[in-house]
Amino acid sequence: MTNPTKTRRRFTAQQKVEAVELCLQEGLSCNAVAQRLGLPSSSLARWVRQARMDRGQAGPRDQGLLSSEERAELSRLRKENRELRREKDFFQAGGSALCQGAAAAERFRLIDQLADQHSISWLCRQLGVARSGFYAWRQRHEAPGKRAAENARLTAEIQAVFGEHRGFYGSPRIHQELRAAGHPVGRHRVARLMRRADLRARTRKAFRPCSRASSGAAGVAENLLQQDFQPPAPNRCWAGDITYIRTSAGWRYLAVWIDLFSRRVVGWTLNQRMDAALVIEALNRALGHRQVEPEQLLIHTDQGSQYRASDYRDRLAKHGILCSMSAKGCCWDNAVVESFFSTLKLELDLDDDRAVLISPQQLQRDLAFWIEGYYNRERRHSTVGYLSPIDYEQRFIAASTLTFVTP
Repeated sequence: MTNPTKTRRRFTAQQKVEAVELCLQEGLSCNAVAQRLGLPSSSLARWVRQARMDRGQAGPRDQGLLSSEERAELSRLRKENRELRREKDFFQAGGSALCQGAAAAERFRLIDQLADQHSISWLCRQLGVARSGFYAWRQRHEAPGKRAAENARLTAEIQAVFGEHRGFYGSPRIHQELRAAGHPVGRHRVARLMRRADLRARTRKAFRPCSRASSGAAGVAENLLQQDFQPPAPNRCWAGDITYIRTSAGWRYLAVWIDLFSRRVVGWTLNQRMDAALVIEALNRALGHRQVEPEQLLIHTDQGSQYRASDYRDRLAKHGILCSMSAKGCCWDNAVVESFFSTLKLELDLDDDRAVLISPQQLQRDLAFWIEGYYNRERRHSTVGYLSPIDYEQRFIAASTLTFVTP
């Protein structure tokens, strides 16, 4: 198992260039070069795709990627836009405190008013006052009990959100919920109040990787995904897997398909048999409400026999879907779905060692409610800016000309 405290490796620009040139100029595969140079194959694959884009040699799977110059410019513009919006909000709220010769006390009152929306350091710089002066002023002038009353009100709001999500939301998600509800509060303040109230989010157990790889069987596809879990648009890359859940009537098997763009579950099914029909049924459900363009969708799975079956492969070919499979025994190649299953079992109390087993019928109802009614529509996901998967897709659609069918 990977050590979570291990320092992330860094690579120089020269190392990246040399590795990319071996792939592009010598025609070697990313896996071969990565093994030779001791590099992560997924990182090398990203460098190669970026180099192709920069050189105007982008292939079909590189559509939607930006060149290095475009990425840098986009990052600069986004930062500039955020700063302009912040300054606009500040000047609109500033009033007479922004006038030349305004008293220090008036400026301090403005800082106190905006402290939950902007950092105090930034506000002090804008108004040309010292932070120490502001803190001294606030200590002298703040009404007794005012801060305590505000903290009590916020703590009540935090407890309500915490309870609504059954104790699975930590401070980042609760902070986003409060902001969406119109409470301009800082994330660090939320975390501090949660600690005081002894509110600790329930967390997943440490992931224990296991190998479910095939032993050199036929039908194994190349790993085209290479751990690139952030496609540029919906319906470009889905990932699938199967997990097993113990019920009062024996084991049941859950197959899912997740769109890696938004982390939305686009298809799922539950059955008592773990065969190709299980994953095909889930795939049919996904294809039934997603508009997929031929040769545009990549589907990634492990090397399980269900995904090597001819019926499954024929289904992909019929719809022009590209097939990708994890490297042998490497569960990290499908980490998104593994993480989803871990979250699902935690939040639905479906651990294999639980004392009370639910019926298959109740499990079906619980899964439908959690996946369709909660996870896809309400649960905030850190990877997509703490939006729900459906909200993230809808914002993307609103900002682009891309359209596709939603259920």
